Amino acid sequence: MGKKTFTYATDPKVKEKADRKAKREKITLSEAIDRLLRDYIAVDKVKLKIFQEKAEKWDNLGQRIGKFYEEDAYGDLGDIGEAAANAYGYL
Repeated sequence: MGKKTFTYATDPKVKEKADRKAKREKITLSEAIDRLLRDYIAVDKVKLKIFQEKAEKWDNLGQRIGKFYEEDAYGDLGDIGEAAANAYGYL
C-alpha cells in the first residue's frame, strides 16, 4: 500500500483535495491523505461487490444455459433466450 499512498500523495489533484480537507477538518495533510485513501478503498469495495454480483449472475446463467447442451436435456434457442431473459429480469 506504500506505493499507492505515495501515488496519492504526489498526485497534484489529490494533494490539492487533501490540502482542502486538512484545512476544513483541521487535521494534518497526512491524515487527510489517509482519510481520502480510506474513502477510495471503501468505494473500491462497493465496486468489487457489484462486480462479484455480476460475475455470479453470469456464472449462474452459464450453468443454466449449459444444461440445455447436455445429452439428455430438452430445449431449443427459445428456451435458452427465455432463461437469459429471466436471469436479467426481463420476464
